[in-house]
Amino acid sequence: MVDKDSIDVAVNTITDFIISSADNSIPKTPGNIPKLWNPECDTCQKTLEKAWYNFRRYPTTHSLIKFKKARAKFRQIRRRSMNTTWCSYVNSITRQVSSKVDWDKVRKIFGCYSDTQNISFLNYNGQVISDAKEIGNVIGQTLSEISSESSYPNDFIAFKKCEEQKSVDFLPSYAEDYNSTFSYHELKDALRKSNPTSPGPDQIHNNMLKHLGESSLLTILLLFNRIWQERVFPLSWLKAIVVPIPKPGKDKQDPNNYRPIALTSCLGKLLERMVAVVCMFWKGVNGLSLLKVDFVEGEIL
Repeated sequence: MVDKDSIDVAVNTITDFIISSADNSIPKTPGNIPKLWNPECDTCQKTLEKAWYNFRRYPTTHSLIKFKKARAKFRQIRRRSMNTTWCSYVNSITRQVSSKVDWDKVRKIFGCYSDTQNISFLNYNGQVISDAKEIGNVIGQTLSEISSESSYPNDFIAFKKCEEQKSVDFLPSYAEDYNSTFSYHELKDALRKSNPTSPGPDQIHNNMLKHLGESSLLTILLLFNRIWQERVFPLSWLKAIVVPIPKPGKDKQDPNNYRPIALTSCLGKLLERMVAVVCMFWKGVNGLSLLKVDFVEGEIL
């Protein structure tokens, strides 16, 4: 799966296997579960989970009957909690309660939540833009202009162009210890220090990687070492989901009042963490003033 195809194909294959395994292993819940809960519901849910665990370990008739009774009791308690909460709310309605508060409560009962971050329109160059796709394009164009070279000082632009014209040989010397392949211990240590951040375009979460078995992690380690040795960065890891976050206290209808957050692949960030540990270690050991790993035109330099 890793050796025969190109790195891009290998990354896509491993990604598909992780996603399919997650779909088959992680239980899904409907999105319209009412958020009406109390301590009694927690107790019944724990009893239900324990009965289900016992039934999976010992699939006997007695354990099955016990599980069905726990499930029926949990549904009964949850239904009673819903009715009690709803009746209590209805009895508390007076003339002073606005209709908006009432409808918000009704939507929450049915699991419908309004997204407060939705942008209804933008003011851009004297025009009012209300189409969702056009709003996204305008915000993307504005963020791109802010990050472009036009916002840099002229001295820095001239220096950047001059340095880019120079030809630099970055061919590694595999005799150096910091260019050696990664170990399983380094992978596990980097995975242990990874935070449960939002997934990138491949939809792989760090918690998925942390629950993989040893054989799966060894396959990922083989992929990382191949990327490191062949100096080819996967194209899919160069993509990111950019989420515009409105700046606090600023006008949300102005596209200049947003800051971007880029969600990249957790697999790519895991490899970057391993590389960063190696660089920082050898920088401290050898007293190097600068040890840099850069990605240019799909190659690791």
